[in-house]
Amino acid sequence: MKRIYQNLYRITKQNVIKTGIVTILSLTIILSGCSSPVTDESLIGEPESVSESEEPEYPGASEIISSLETAGYEVEQFETFEELNVEATRVKASKEEEYLDICFGTLSVDNSNAIAEYYMENYKQANLVNNDQAIFCYSSQTVLDDAGLWQ
Repeated sequence: MKRIYQNLYRITKQNVIKTGIVTILSLTIILSGCSSPVTDESLIGEPESVSESEEPEYPGASEIISSLETAGYEVEQFETFEELNVEATRVKASKEEEYLDICFGTLSVDNSNAIAEYYMENYKQANLVNNDQAIFCYSSQTVLDDAGLWQ
């Protein structure tokens, strides 16, 4: 999933619309599935322990802040996304050319879309990840590793 997120959400200002269309179509194909339901009852067994979500579990804001500060980043934490007046825990970090801007919380689809649009308009290159747990914009894999995301 990590590779899919990285490849699908690598967005630049020059190809936002094209990438959005490809992303939506790709996700639709991936999530729709092409198999027919199992009808032979002998093939249906007890499900193994299946997690409710295959999305990664992210560390909390305090863990991310601690990891980034240890790595030498300047870090700020907010309880709202002030530019959009959206309530969410937001962590912004930067060190030289590296940056991370991440929001946690129960974000509605509209809020997530507004934040994604803000990221695309305000960051030179916006690598985006958006799922049920968080939405974030980052400069490179290095900052994700430094923050303790996807290690």
